[in-house]
Amino acid sequence: MPESAAISTIHEPPSKSAVRRDMILDAAKQIFTEKGFEVATIQDVASACGMSAGNIYRYFTSKAEIVSGLVERDRAQMAERFAELAAAPDQIESFEKLGRAHLKHECASHAKLTLEIWAAGSRRPELRQLCLAMEDAVIADLRKFVNRLEAENRLAPDVDPDIVCHLIMTLAQAMFRDSALNPEHDLDRDLDIMFAVIGAALAGHIKVQQQQTEMGKAAQ
Repeated sequence: MPESAAISTIHEPPSKSAVRRDMILDAAKQIFTEKGFEVATIQDVASACGMSAGNIYRYFTSKAEIVSGLVERDRAQMAERFAELAAAPDQIESFEKLGRAHLKHECASHAKLTLEIWAAGSRRPELRQLCLAMEDAVIADLRKFVNRLEAENRLAPDVDPDIVCHLIMTLAQAMFRDSALNPEHDLDRDLDIMFAVIGAALAGHIKVQQQQTEMGKAAQ
């Protein structure tokens, strides 16, 4: 492909279909948050974006498929942030900066929606698989970040990268839960605690034996 063609493709504006799809996703995000996933209907989403229910079905066949679209969009945005992190000169400093900005925005904008989807996922296998797939994707990106620290000798030698990734994911999920249940909670304080704990884990100051990890899995 000629270079000029490649450049024009990169700057090509989104299609009408893509714009309409994003409009539906934005409306669904608002409706699912306000009414709850189980109570909200496709008609509610259609009314929120000024479309007919029939038009919605041209883009999404069900509420679960709309959630899939929301997850795909979040995943694409997350991939951009991790790509930015990979190019940063200081991995740890940039990880904290990006992580704080991301969590403050996400907790403020759709912590309640996240909790709604998690709750629905406990009853709907298709949503549960979407949640788990998103978690796996984030864990994979976190593992790349930890691997870069290991290659730069910035990870303590006796630290298990998988345990660090699990720790980060657990802390982030707890922050979403707290933000959804108590919007007045001190998010900045929690972020300070979270990144202090992550720093201690990377430095090898938090010891978790593999045997303890396996015992925890067996007890589940």
